[in-house]
Amino acid sequence: MNDGVLSIGVQQNILKHIKIVIDAGHGGKKTGAVGCLGGIEKDMNLKNAKDLKNEIQTKGDDVVMTRKSDKYVSLNDRVNYAISKHGIIFISLHMNSIPESADPNTHKGTGTYYYTDFSKPLAENIQTETVKSLGTKDNGITQASFAVIRPTEYVGVLVETAYMVNPEDVELYKSKDFFKKVAIGVARKITLLHVVL
Repeated sequence: MNDGVLSIGVQQNILKHIKIVIDAGHGGKKTGAVGCLGGIEKDMNLKNAKDLKNEIQTKGDDVVMTRKSDKYVSLNDRVNYAISKHGIIFISLHMNSIPESADPNTHKGTGTYYYTDFSKPLAENIQTETVKSLGTKDNGITQASFAVIRPTEYVGVLVETAYMVNPEDVELYKSKDFFKKVAIGVARKITLLHVVL
């Protein structure tokens, strides 16, 4: 690996022998956001992660998860695990929240975050395909210094799939095919990426 710097080109190639790390946000004592109908973010993130793992594996790619059950995993442990497994792509899955004083009707949709410049193309493509698959409002991509996507050892993005408290988003994530649609959207672009080390 060249100083941990990766360049990504979108090509019509299926990844082979590339380790993909899927990170279900929160877990255990860290519940994450709570929806207006009582849904708990950590549970939704795990369901999302499992569906994405299954979707990617059908393409023949190598996938590991930072957590497979409802347990607490620190941010440092998530990063160290990904690096120890020689992960090349790191996808962290979350559901979005807002401050109590904010109007839930004005916050909805899907957004994707990246930190390193070489992660930006992946963020752009995952954002486009996930919004297309879900039919959510497109909140675009944002550069942000989140601990799990800062490392230069892998290409990392964090996806906020929908808002926990927005009425329109609630209808979407309560539908039985929501998590499958997230998985299809994210996996579609991962499996079309050619990663040049």
